[in-house]
Amino acid sequence: MNNNNDIERINRANFRSCLEAFARPGQNQEIGSLFNSKLQAMASVLLYSEVSYCYRGQEDFQMIQAICGAKSSTMETADYLFFDHPDSDFLFHAKVGTAEQPELGATLIFKCHKIETEGTSVQLSGPGIDTTLVTTLPVNKGFIQQLNAKNESFPMGVDIFFLSESGILLGLPRTTKIEVMP
Repeated sequence: MNNNNDIERINRANFRSCLEAFARPGQNQEIGSLFNSKLQAMASVLLYSEVSYCYRGQEDFQMIQAICGAKSSTMETADYLFFDHPDSDFLFHAKVGTAEQPELGATLIFKCHKIETEGTSVQLSGPGIDTTLVTTLPVNKGFIQQLNAKNESFPMGVDIFFLSESGILLGLPRTTKIEVMP
């Protein structure tokens, strides 16, 4: 048996990493590849026939769509949004749910070059973080301001994953408070 293509095994491990990333915001997790892609590995974990997605990028998502059965949609209506790079303009379009159904807020997955060393120094606080955690997010201050504005009406908001080329995953659930460090 070739374990490099065992989709079920890869999905189980990646699903656990996704859960850990949201349970421990700001702490790096690892994602394995599927079809030689970290982003498609994330899609394989998150997508299924009852959700919609939007992908803005260069990868071929046909295999993921065939496997998962998720429906392609617009940025404004998609449950999951996948992007080849972080951009605060993408945040503007993502749905935040309603007061009655906050779970209808979108989850955004951004590929980025590196998580560990590039970006803006921030302090995180909220559920899953002891007191505070200082880390680096692979975005600029404008992105963080837009994200904070998008998530200001809790429980409504968006959840975010950053995924580096090397497979490092960082999760920011809508409950995480983000403060830019001076």
